[in-house]
Amino acid sequence: MEKANRKFFPFLFYACFPVLFFLAHGLSVYKELILTSGVLFTAVGYIVLAATVYILNIYIFKLSPKQGLFLAVLFQLFFLSFGVLQDKLLESKKIAILGNTIVLLVCIGAILAATLIIIKRKNLTLKATNRYLLTTLAVLFFYEIGNFTYKYSRGQSYSLFIDKAFAKSDSTCRYNLSEKPDIYYFVFDSYTSFSAMKYHLGFDNYQLKKQLEANGFFVADSSHSNYNFTPFSISSVLNMQYIKDADPYLMRDAANFELGNRLYRENVLFSVLQSNGYRTSSFSVLDSRDRLNMLGTFGPESPHTWLRKQTMERVYLNPWIIHKLISLFRKSNPSPSRVRQSIKTYRRYQQLALEFALKETDITKEDSPRFTFVHFMIPHQPYVFNADGTERQPNPLPEDEKVGYLTQVQYCNKIIKMLVEKILANRARKSIIVLQGDHGFRRYPTPADDGADYACLNAVYLYNRDYGQFNKNISLVNTYRLILNSLSKNKTPLMKDSMFRYVQKY
Repeated sequence: MEKANRKFFPFLFYACFPVLFFLAHGLSVYKELILTSGVLFTAVGYIVLAATVYILNIYIFKLSPKQGLFLAVLFQLFFLSFGVLQDKLLESKKIAILGNTIVLLVCIGAILAATLIIIKRKNLTLKATNRYLLTTLAVLFFYEIGNFTYKYSRGQSYSLFIDKAFAKSDSTCRYNLSEKPDIYYFVFDSYTSFSAMKYHLGFDNYQLKKQLEANGFFVADSSHSNYNFTPFSISSVLNMQYIKDADPYLMRDAANFELGNRLYRENVLFSVLQSNGYRTSSFSVLDSRDRLNMLGTFGPESPHTWLRKQTMERVYLNPWIIHKLISLFRKSNPSPSRVRQSIKTYRRYQQLALEFALKETDITKEDSPRFTFVHFMIPHQPYVFNADGTERQPNPLPEDEKVGYLTQVQYCNKIIKMLVEKILANRARKSIIVLQGDHGFRRYPTPADDGADYACLNAVYLYNRDYGQFNKNISLVNTYRLILNSLSKNKTPLMKDSMFRYVQKY
């Protein structure tokens, strides 16, 4: 007994080895992006869980320290790799049924129960097995740490990528504006171009184009975004440059969204305008985690959630899985409560964005010049508004996708007309208005031609009508090069119009 007690605490530490490897792997994959307080709390929670399982094995199931260690490690391996295991099973058509959440949980429970019974009945010592498991986990842990250290020392870090993403010596940093009109930049997320909407979705939106042109806008009818990913698209527009070496980071996932966020927050345009006496203001999900959280389950998660969704916690974190489990035992609402709450906060975000835009257009002749950026998250899904702006109950069925999108396009048109009329009614101020989509519609009912999801709204109003360098194919990255060229003697050359798409490399 005394010998067993001496082994209790060392084995308690060994039981946490899977957690240490899991965290090291996360560091190797996500680099310094996961070095957050949320990840720290998650790590502590997983270590406590590992220790608790080990203690239960000793005092509840009456196992020896070595036996308890083996079962605790086995449980941790299933718990921490649940997401990866489930995804791999679902990818295989022959055994995809095993990837069903309930089936997989039952199988894991059965394996753990069978292992416990065998250990107790045969009184296995498991000394060699434990040594092999712990040695393997230790080797993997140091491999992941070494991999991260090697990549970091070779400059493969997010921090270095951000530092080098934009050319600091670019001539766009040296604008001295002779004219200082108010500039309003309104982005409508996923708003596609007039031509793409007509060709691919069968919707004639040209009435808005005619109205904008009647008000003096230049409408780039065949414009396209440069990136099919919100933070990268908006960052490149506001930095007036392409993002250097961005190819590995173009996949639309939460980690790259966080990376794009950082590129946005210290953009060139804000600095140029502020140095010229502008007051800059913005309302966007890119501004803060609080605004991003208003998207609820429709928005990118924070770093600690990236890790948690790889584990058995994904069962809890995915509201639809819990909802399906509850539905097996009682009749429930068509949508999970967390999704319904997300829809409320999503609507609230749009309302606050509109209120912010309207407030920023209240400006007197004496006020300093201002730059206002407002990022509306519509007509992007979820489709929560009717054409008149009233609340719409989202239909989760795929066949409703086109209808929901076009309905919100009509609501966007209503907002656009309201804002344009209010700004242009102020005759005491010179104004520039930029209306854009950050990318196009992505969810066509049938496969569209390559690049259709880049086609986007792009309409610009210049008080001086200096549209000489504009053309119908101009891409978003050149937006503020064109505008600042019209306001300054400094003339920055335009960039070649290009589209960048993520390509998975094997």
